[in-house]
Amino acid sequence: GLRIGIDPTVFTVKDSNDLSEKLKEYSAQLISLKDNLIDIQWATSRPARPHHPIKILDLKYAGQSTSQKLDNIRDRLKSLSNSRQKLIGIVVSALDEIAWCLNLRGSDIVYNPVFFSYLWIDVQDHVILFVTEEQLNPTLNKYLAENGVQTRPYDSIWAYLHELNDRKLNFSSPSAVPYSKVLISPSTSLAIENHLGGESNTVHLRSPLQDRKAIKNAT
Repeated sequence: GLRIGIDPTVFTVKDSNDLSEKLKEYSAQLISLKDNLIDIQWATSRPARPHHPIKILDLKYAGQSTSQKLDNIRDRLKSLSNSRQKLIGIVVSALDEIAWCLNLRGSDIVYNPVFFSYLWIDVQDHVILFVTEEQLNPTLNKYLAENGVQTRPYDSIWAYLHELNDRKLNFSSPSAVPYSKVLISPSTSLAIENHLGGESNTVHLRSPLQDRKAIKNAT
């Protein structure tokens, strides 16, 4: 059959699944490419990704602390677990959700108070912000540490997801909690799911951060 190559970093999980279903009518399938051919043509002439300073949003404007938000998200993740699957964490790629959750603001995208990043939250107490190191400063590092948030370089997200998959996170271990999976939003890039080991290791659900962000507090 036909094989159609795509860059999984620019296709969402939902879009790739929808397209795959359509292509079945033509005995065709999508193949995730390791390298984007256009990126190869860019070589070293491609402009750098913006990485402007990140600012802390004062609690009097946010209305709720980062630690409170993380506790609420973990409670939601635990409530979504059942006898068939146990959610062990969530990968967040929506920039507005990350900015909201951490009470941070940026200017990497014109007219949008966000910054390029990824966020990992597990159901215990492990939180990692993947962000360009130049955007951090001592005050911001102290603030994140006080809220239990570690930082790692932006591009290290892929190695970390591979690490999760390599350890299997009890995904398929018959001697551990069965069916442990990672929650991702349908709007998450296919590349994230691929690095987690594929659809069998993930659950596609509306992001709990999106739901919580929609609930206005007194502030």
